[in-house]
Amino acid sequence: MSDSKKQIESASHLDWDDSGRPISKLFNDFYFSTLNSIDESRHIFLNSNNLSERWKVLGTGDDFTIGETGFGCGLNFLSCWQAWQENAPSGAHLHYISAEKHPLSVAELSSIHKLWPELEQLGSQLLALYPASYCGIHRLHFPKDNISLTLLLGDANEMYNSIQASIDCWFLDGFAPSKNPEMWQPALFETMASMSNDSTTLSTYTVARNVRLGLIKAGFDVIKDTGFGNKKELSRGKLKTIKEPVDTQIHEASHATFHSKRGAVSPWERQPASTSKKRHVTIIGAGLAGCSCALAMARRGWQVTLLESNSQPAVEASGNPQGILYSKLSAHGTHLSELVHQGFHYSIALLQQLLPPEHNTDAWSPCGVIQLAHNKKEQERQLELIESDLSHPEFFNHLSAEQLSVLSGVKVEHSGLHFPRAGWVNPASFCSAVLQHPNISLQTDWTLTQLEPINNQAGWLLINQNGVSLTSDTVIIASGKESSQLPQSSYLPLKAIRGQISYLPETTASNDLKSVLCAEGYIAPARKGFHNFGATFNFDNITRDCRDVDHMHNLEKLNNLSSELYQHLNASMDNLQGGRANFRCTTPDYLPLVGAICDSAAFIERFAHLRKDSKYRFETPCPFLPGLYVSTAHGSRGLISCPLSGEILASIICNEPLPISNVLFNALNPNRFLVRQLIRQKI
Repeated sequence: MSDSKKQIESASHLDWDDSGRPISKLFNDFYFSTLNSIDESRHIFLNSNNLSERWKVLGTGDDFTIGETGFGCGLNFLSCWQAWQENAPSGAHLHYISAEKHPLSVAELSSIHKLWPELEQLGSQLLALYPASYCGIHRLHFPKDNISLTLLLGDANEMYNSIQASIDCWFLDGFAPSKNPEMWQPALFETMASMSNDSTTLSTYTVARNVRLGLIKAGFDVIKDTGFGNKKELSRGKLKTIKEPVDTQIHEASHATFHSKRGAVSPWERQPASTSKKRHVTIIGAGLAGCSCALAMARRGWQVTLLESNSQPAVEASGNPQGILYSKLSAHGTHLSELVHQGFHYSIALLQQLLPPEHNTDAWSPCGVIQLAHNKKEQERQLELIESDLSHPEFFNHLSAEQLSVLSGVKVEHSGLHFPRAGWVNPASFCSAVLQHPNISLQTDWTLTQLEPINNQAGWLLINQNGVSLTSDTVIIASGKESSQLPQSSYLPLKAIRGQISYLPETTASNDLKSVLCAEGYIAPARKGFHNFGATFNFDNITRDCRDVDHMHNLEKLNNLSSELYQHLNASMDNLQGGRANFRCTTPDYLPLVGAICDSAAFIERFAHLRKDSKYRFETPCPFLPGLYVSTAHGSRGLISCPLSGEILASIICNEPLPISNVLFNALNPNRFLVRQLIRQKI
């Protein structure tokens, strides 16, 4: 176990004082300083930033973003949520971003939340979606109230430096500077200033001189104001616009205003927001990728038109009866592992809201997923993973073959990882649930054949196979392997991988299978009388017809998963009830393409100097095609990556804080291959 993980786990245990206040063992400090903790939170953070009045004047489509330096027990967030319900107009959106290096468990949070009966209902909604993680960026949605919570699990300065956001108000919270000096550093204050705008305010309970000095030096005006309870004073302020001293004790810092530089950004990394005032988007493709984008945009109040070439949604790569919430992770911090880790938690929370499992047993099942350590390489990967910061007892556990046999209901021969929150999903049910949103309309049998820019105005003309046309200011291409068939997107390097699954009828004995089993293949518990298992990976075959050779490969993989289950199912070619073949869409680096599409010819011409100097910093903007975006190449991980990718695109289009790190965002950039080809002098 890593030292950082040990430290995080040690901080996740609570003590309580005699009066019933929670204390952190790591810092020997209270999570809040008085028994009137809700009133304290309102006074120090909400009232000192004049939030109720600022929210009341927001308009439809307006956003307000709060940044917090210590989530703690979630009190400030819950207090804001309650005040937002009372004061914000229905069409506005609250983004609450909060860092926490030492997250509490759901059980510990629940025990603290019992102290606040008036916030109990909001607290239960929060805990129902709370991620099982010690690290990473995790966005939670509360669509009824138009609130998004983005948890940054890690060091506050490092995490805020890793994301894009414009903060309207800062809650500078955390254990006392004397107890936790590591957080209250000038670097954090400079990061805060760099993410602020002309109207940004801040407040904090501390009046420590070094904190106020650091904030002023970073570029904030700071004053003392009346505190709460036994604390006579607090500090509040705003981003400095006029350089003048605000406190004679720290006058020497008043002329040191500056905003820290957060590193140079290449033009193609500056993804363009939509300039459309109509708040309407057209999405090409109604599979997992398209429906995920549709939901993310519809939740923001946009009208969405989905265009599907087939007679119903979720027919192509999204058409399998059961998709697996499969988290193949790496302990080495790869981009793919980061995407899978965050995408998994995002998808689980979304499914719980969209398809409550107790009412949708045919739609999805959080029955758990078991990844068997079936060879030496897999054993080594799993051992590294359980020692990494990704390990969390509610995310996955490493168990023996005997323990996994009990959990799965059938005998397995290998140890492995158990993901208790994972399971299987019927993609068509997911898409159907998305289509119930009142802001989404679906047009089937609509194949896009032409996409043309509208002369003398922003927007696109879309024409189908029958010559029927429509216009849209904003277009998202999410049609899998067909996404590169248009002239505007032909530079996207997509490749198709054929996959075939097989069906066997359930038996009385096979009903003992309680969890999804995965190794080189997978099998899920029965759905509607059949077990789905597979799957093959073929790069050199383009037929959709099922092949016997692939069925035999799937049967062999099934036998390796569990010979007992193989026997329970009377598994044989004669007993097969068919299968399904289709094509996964992926890229050369196996990461999806998510973001804005550019004019590739202009891109190559404008950034040709990359052939000579890969580190050259360009001043010219990227030639993006206005209002044109893509989400595709999700491979076999669509259930994990599509929902989060839809949220990423919606955040770009609506100019909102991103739900992932800048590094991962750039790794998904659709234009990354143009950059690589120029650097390698391939184009």
